[in-house]
Formats: sequence, C-alpha cells, structure tokens
Amino acid sequence: SVVVLRVTDHKAPAQRPLEEVRAEVEAGLRAEAASKAAAEAARDAVAKLTAGNSIVEVATGLPNSQLSIVSSLSRNAEGVPPELLRAIFKAAAPAAGQTVAGSATLDTGDVAVFAVRAVHPGSLPADMQADALTQQVAQRAAVAEFVAYVAELERTAKITRNEKVFEQ
Repeated sequence: SVVVLRVTDHKAPAQRPLEEVRAEVEAGLRAEAASKAAAEAARDAVAKLTAGNSIVEVATGLPNSQLSIVSSLSRNAEGVPPELLRAIFKAAAPAAGQTVAGSATLDTGDVAVFAVRAVHPGSLPADMQADALTQQVAQRAAVAEFVAYVAELERTAKITRNEKVFEQ
C-alpha cells in the first residue's frame, strides 16, 4: 500500500501569547519548586537518619510522607520502584549497630528516603554452587565447540545454490 501525505496549511512559528501559556508555565514552575523542596527534605531526612534519629521520628516530621517499614528486602522485590531498589542495593553495608541512609528520585518525581540497618548476603548451598558453576562451564564449552564446528563446515564445504528456488 502507498501512503501519500499533502500539506494543506502552513503556519509560521510564532510566540504564543502569555495568556495562552500562563497555566502551563505556572504548573511547570510549581512542579520544579515541589521537586526542589522534596529533594531538600530528603537531604534533611537522610542527615537526621545518619545522625541516629529513628525512621519513624523522621517520617513524622515530613509533610505528605508515607512510611513503609520492610523487615527484609530482596533485589527482585515486587511493588518497590526499581529506582529505589537500585539505590538501596548500591548503598554501603552498615557497620554493626549502625544505619546507612540514602534517597532516590523516582520516575514520578517523588523522592524516597531509606534506611538500611543490616545486610545479609545471599548464598547457595556449597553443592549447588559447584553444580551451577560446572554446568555453566560445560555450556560455554559446548557453545564454543558448536561455533567452531559450524565455522569449519562453512570454510570447507562446497555450496551449490539452486537459483530457481529464489525465483518468483
């Protein structure tokens, strides 16, 4: 199918009157101010958490905040924004009895503040680790062998093409 487009009207670029764009400009300025205020509130909250204040105390002092306490969190947790998960798992592991705090700006423009009290590294049973590693090495070796085999076949094979197959 063929699509034909025709220009039927052209308007030269022009500056829109302030009355027409006032609401858009004001909304943009409000959003920018809110974003700056949220970032500043997050910095203050992180500083308070780092100083030893509890997350409940800090959350109580923040207007329009929502507190969620999670006792355990994994890298593939559902219901947690990915930006927040990345920030949490990039944070340094806290020393025993200490808290590491940080913040993350979400795609929505909201800012999330978090506090990590402990990190428990994951592990597999020793026999599963060895089996998984052995299987991974075997798969890589098999792929390398197959690639080498196909490359040798292509190098040494005599190929004759039936051109009639390609005709319509």
